[in-house]
Amino acid sequence: MEDENKMTAMKFLQILVFYAYLGKQQSLPSLIVQMLQLTLLHGICKESCYGMASFSFLLCQFDDFKAADHIGRLSVLLLDKCKAEEYRSHIYLLYYGCVRA
Repeated sequence: MEDENKMTAMKFLQILVFYAYLGKQQSLPSLIVQMLQLTLLHGICKESCYGMASFSFLLCQFDDFKAADHIGRLSVLLLDKCKAEEYRSHIYLLYYGCVRA
C-alpha cells in the first residue's frame, strides 16, 4: 500500500477494531470487512496482518473453522513480510489464542 491516506485509514480502523471488540461488538464485522476491502483494493500494509487475523477470529464466530485457520496462518506469515512487530502479540492472541484453541 503506497497511499498515505489509505494507510492512515488502516491504522485508524485497526484501533477501532480493538476498541469495538471491547465495547461495541455489533460494529466489529463491518470494521473488519472494511480493513479487508482496503487491503484487497490498495495492497498490503502492516495493519493488513491485523485485519486478516481479526477476520480469522470473525470466521470462527460463523463456524467456518477451516477458512479461519487458513486466513489466520496467512496473517502470521504476513507478519514477517511486513515487519509488523508492533502487532505480533495481537495477531498471536487472535490466531493461536482464539482460532487455534
